[in-house]
Amino acid sequence: MKLYKLKTVTRRDAIFMIGALGGSIMFPFSSTASSKMVSDRINEITNGKGAEESDLFLDLPEIAENGNQVKVSFEIDSPMTDKDHVKEVYIFADGNPAPNVAKFTFTPALGSCSATTRIRLSKTQNVHLLAAFSNGKYATTKSKVKVTIGGCGGWFKEYKMSKIKPRGKVPKKAAIDEVVEIKTLIRHPMHSGRMKDKNGKIIPKRIINKFVVKFNNEEVFNMNLEPSISTNPYIAFPFKAKVSGTFDFQWIDDNGDKYSMKRKMTVS
Repeated sequence: MKLYKLKTVTRRDAIFMIGALGGSIMFPFSSTASSKMVSDRINEITNGKGAEESDLFLDLPEIAENGNQVKVSFEIDSPMTDKDHVKEVYIFADGNPAPNVAKFTFTPALGSCSATTRIRLSKTQNVHLLAAFSNGKYATTKSKVKVTIGGCGGWFKEYKMSKIKPRGKVPKKAAIDEVVEIKTLIRHPMHSGRMKDKNGKIIPKRIINKFVVKFNNEEVFNMNLEPSISTNPYIAFPFKAKVSGTFDFQWIDDNGDKYSMKRKMTVS
């Protein structure tokens, strides 16, 4: 008779196995994205040109113990001038129910190309970044995240839409040409259309799908959000101070409801 040595299972491995099993039970008939679907989206965006594999800075945890809140940050080297800047950045997830996660649109007014947000990942998978440059070129990179307990579905507690409130952190003062960080957050459930209420019924999809930032009435940044963005969307991005003025922030959800906020900044 052949004897097999038992292997000790760590707490982290146990959580991972339970999370993987839970995901298979929670979504037994749900389809998911794939690396091919991500490749197809990249080919669609680049008009068949494809994108060059590049060493872009994409920051994600190697292990995410809660797939509902996974922080993702990126930073791309660029002079951010009118003639040479990053126009758009796309985030994709090849193991979620759909590949699209977010699209960021940048302008030279930001002075730097970077952003931070939080996303949902349903299982262990690759997160892809695609950058579109003003010269017509594209670059891409990816990072694998091991998810112990998946997001994107399950039970969701009751959420009073009347309590939706935007918040923001903008420096009150800045020096000329200083690149400052703008931080925003809005309290919103981001119902993906795959979550259930306490009675087991599917909650209709309702997410913040658009975030627009203007400075002195000129649009400087916007973001398209998909159901894979986490509850209470957090968005941080840079801005290059040139003159004093007022930021206008606006969030728009699937029902057409708009939530606004203003912040002033003095530049000297």
